[in-house]
Amino acid sequence: MRPGDKLFMPPGTVHAVFTVQTSIARGSVYYLASSYDQTLFALLEEHVAGLYVTNTTDLAFTGNLFRLWMYYHRLWEANEHRDVPLAWPVGLPPARSFAAFTVILSHLTELTPELVINPTDPPLWPDGYKRDRSGTLRILKRWLAKRLKLREEGKASEADSSYLEERRIMEAEFSALLPEGDAIAERPRDLWDVRDRRRAARDGDLFFPTAAAEEAAARQYQEERRGGQAPPKRKREDSPFTNLSM
Repeated sequence: MRPGDKLFMPPGTVHAVFTVQTSIARGSVYYLASSYDQTLFALLEEHVAGLYVTNTTDLAFTGNLFRLWMYYHRLWEANEHRDVPLAWPVGLPPARSFAAFTVILSHLTELTPELVINPTDPPLWPDGYKRDRSGTLRILKRWLAKRLKLREEGKASEADSSYLEERRIMEAEFSALLPEGDAIAERPRDLWDVRDRRRAARDGDLFFPTAAAEEAAARQYQEERRGGQAPPKRKREDSPFTNLSM
C-alpha cells in the first residue's frame, strides 16, 4: 500500500498491512447491512482476543448501532401499519443480518472489547454512551416481547415469523462460540463511564477488567493479611483517583 490508499474488507477479515515506506495505517469500522452476522462474530472475537487481533479499538464505534436501530425500527413500524404488510419491510437488512443486528444490541453489555487496562485510569465509554445503550435496549426488549406475544397468540406476520426464526438461529450460533469453564472469568467486563469514575474516585474503588483479575487481587490481599502484612486501610486522600481530572 502507498500513502492515501484505502482497503475495504468484510468485518472480521484477517489481514496485515504492508507499506512501501514507514507509515501509519489507520483502521476504521463500517457496518454493512447485509452482513451484521459477520459483525457479530467480529465483535465477539475482539471481546475474547482483542489484544491479539487488533491494535486499536475506538469505543465510540458501536454507538452508531443505536442510531441504526432507530432507523430500522421506524421501517418495521411503517410496514406493520400498512393495510397489507409486506413479507419483509422495504429497506431493512435481510432477515439473518437483521436478526444478528438485534443480537448484537441485546448482548452489547457483554461484548466489551479486550483492552490494555490501567486499573487506576481505565478507558471509559464515551459520554452518554451507556445512557443511549440502556434506552436502545429498553425499546428493543419491548419490540421483541411484542413479536413473541403475537406468535403466542397466533397473530404473527410473515415478517415476525421470519425474524424470530433467524433470531433463534443467530442466538444459538453466538452462544456456541462463547467462552466456557474457567475462561468465563477472563471475559472483559463492561467499562465505566465518567459518572462511574467519579463514584470510584469518591469511594476509592479500582476497576477490575475481568472477574479473574478481581479474584486475584482478593487472594493477594488475603495472603498479605495472613502473612501479617495487611495493607493499611486506604484513606480517601490516598485514592489513586485523587489526582485524576474529572
